[in-house]
Formats: sequence, structure tokens, C-alpha cells
Amino acid sequence: RSVRPMPSGSEPPVAEQSKTVDAALRLLTLLAEHDDEPSAASLARVLGLSRTAVARMLATLEAHGLARRTDHGWGPGLGLLSLASGIEPQLRALARGELEGLAARYGETAVLTVRDGDEAVAVDQVVGGAGVIQIHYRTGTRHPVHTAASGRALLAENLAAGPVFSSGELEPGVRGVAAAVVDAEGRPIASIAV
Repeated sequence: RSVRPMPSGSEPPVAEQSKTVDAALRLLTLLAEHDDEPSAASLARVLGLSRTAVARMLATLEAHGLARRTDHGWGPGLGLLSLASGIEPQLRALARGELEGLAARYGETAVLTVRDGDEAVAVDQVVGGAGVIQIHYRTGTRHPVHTAASGRALLAENLAAGPVFSSGELEPGVRGVAAAVVDAEGRPIASIAV
């Protein structure tokens, strides 16, 4: 089947979304965000879906290793790790040594962050030291790009200023410093923060 070109000046049509896929992705997000192990019934309430529909989705996700049944409910499956490992693999591989060096040198958590639209997303971290307080940013943790050092370092207008500092923007009492990782044209593609 051939695709007809759109008339010039017209907006592309809004793609129709699958309600089932949307519900399954919202379900996965809930599993990833909850430290407790929610039941199918509680997940159904939060999603506004029937328990039967959620149970079917959980069974399908479990079959693909993306959800796992526990003694008390449900949690994210280990299959998500293999999916996550495909995100920015070259960048993560190149930055890993730097993250480890910073974490060891300063005894603090070092985080690699990339931009996704108006959000900054942590794609790797190394937790440093054995202090009483340690900061952990799960892979996939998001915050507005204009918030915190790791986000603002991704903004092109901040490149000339050098390192970016923040204090208490994501968590009270936590301070950060970040610098941009730039591509060959000098555009920020990531940030490394401590």
C-alpha cells in the first residue's frame, strides 16, 4: 500500500493509541515505583481497571519476565534490566569509569543523566563511600530539566558557565554539582553529577 504525502502546511494526524498497551505500561510504571509489593486488586484500584484485566496483564508481563509474583503481591521483573541495558549503551559504557572514579574520589553518588524532552533522566549511577547517608537515583528516575544541577547542565545556555550547582532541589539537604558531556559539535548530550 502506498502512502500519500500530506498537503503542505497541514498537521500530521494524531496517532491512535492502544488502550491495552497504555494500561500495561502504566501497570509497569506502578510496579517500578512501588517499593512494597502491591496486590493485583490494589493495582486495579489505582489504574481504575477490573481486577480480571489487571490479572491478565500481570500474567502476560510475567510470561515475558517484566513482572514477577512475590509472596506478598507483585514487583518488577528482571527482564526489565535487559531492556534498560539497551538504553544509551555506548554512552553508559564510556561514562562508567568516570562515574566510578568520581564516586571513589569523593565518596558520593555519581550520576549519568540524559535529556528526554523537558525531563532529565538518570541512566546510570555509582554509589560512593560507606557513609551514614547515601543518595540513590534509580535508573529511569526523572525530574524537570530545569531542576537540579544534573538537569540544568543539559541546557545549552548553561554550557559557558561551567559546572552547575544545586542545593536541596530534589531532596532537602542534598547538594549537587554537574557538568555537561558534549558531542563533537559542542551540544550537551548528557551530564555527570556528584
